[in-house]
Amino acid sequence: MCVHVDKELTFRASELQDGDIICFQKHIQAATLTYCYPDVPSFLEHVHDRQVLIYQLSC
Repeated sequence: MCVHVDKELTFRASELQDGDIICFQKHIQAATLTYCYPDVPSFLEHVHDRQVLIYQLSC
């Protein structure tokens, strides 16, 4: 779950707790660059669905 946090509020006022993760994103010009994951929620969705495969050769 991603929730926008107002940067003008304190952590307490934003109801942030131990274990919460804060992601910062730079402002981008939409007309000049194209990204696969242009915002934090879409990137986190990509990471959540990712699977890592490890192959080991046995002798």
